Amino acid sequence: MVRPHMMGAAAVALRTATNPQTGERVAFVMGEWVPYRPDQTAPADQTTPPADQPPEEPSALQTYVTDPLKRGVGALGQAAGAIGAKTGIISPETAAGIIVKSNAFAEAAKRRPQDEAALKEIGDAPDLKSAAVAALKHPSAWLLTMMESLPQSSLSILGGLFGSVLGPAGTAGGAGAGSAATEYSASLIQAMQNLNVDLRDPKAVENALTSPRFMEYASQYAAKRAAGVGALDAVGGGVAGRLVGGARGVGSTVVRGAGEGAVQAGTGAAGEAIGQRNVGEYKPGDIVMEAAAELPASIGEVATGAAHARRKAASASPKLDA
Repeated sequence: MVRPHMMGAAAVALRTATNPQTGERVAFVMGEWVPYRPDQTAPADQTTPPADQPPEEPSALQTYVTDPLKRGVGALGQAAGAIGAKTGIISPETAAGIIVKSNAFAEAAKRRPQDEAALKEIGDAPDLKSAAVAALKHPSAWLLTMMESLPQSSLSILGGLFGSVLGPAGTAGGAGAGSAATEYSASLIQAMQNLNVDLRDPKAVENALTSPRFMEYASQYAAKRAAGVGALDAVGGGVAGRLVGGARGVGSTVVRGAGEGAVQAGTGAAGEAIGQRNVGEYKPGDIVMEAAAELPASIGEVATGAAHARRKAASASPKLDA
């Protein structure tokens, strides 16, 4: 038997034979018999990678767009199941099934190990300065957080858009209400995780949803967090668009747009900090990353706020007689 010779990715043993008429040894290479050479090897089957070859890296689209969105949709499904059970719209058994399936959907879109490590470094930071430094070291973590938060921001976005028909105050109220509702629902799931409820086990989830003691704890925890997060998101919605609304030219729009982003990120981080304080927590990494999570939800608020600001400026401008 010929010992395989490793060339590049992989090589396999040749299929050889001896010509009975000439005694010549031949090898089967690329679909035909050729004279055998001791240094010959057969090309490896490229359709079946060797067992020791690392798995193929996911594409950038999958890593930073589709998988994060799937995780966000999964988290949204979990929150919907929890609030459905809390309000009595669906039975605890049905809600548990939704939560478990949504959890499985999110878990199927796994993060890369290096992304998990980056988020863990940020999350384990002992203070805000360390968390900010860690976040700046891993800019990809900001993009992942923004994309994962987008599905969960849908209520805040819709609330701001529908509220905008009443002006800036309506935008603020709608965005704050939508954000508070989203935070309340998500915090019901976080309360389960705080008590180590197995979100893969339908019976464990159902037991939690039917436990008066747990639901009292979860409801209080969720309400306290939602109050802080919703209030600051309402502030962000109320001031959104005022900077961009006064922009004149591309350069001014870019600078003012950056300012809008900073304001919205700041109010989001402040809301998370207040929500944590309300429940006796302190997670600097979550506060820093909430700044990134806030940006997708603020896009609609900034757009409608800018439109209001421009209309107000136009109506206040003196008009020349024809």
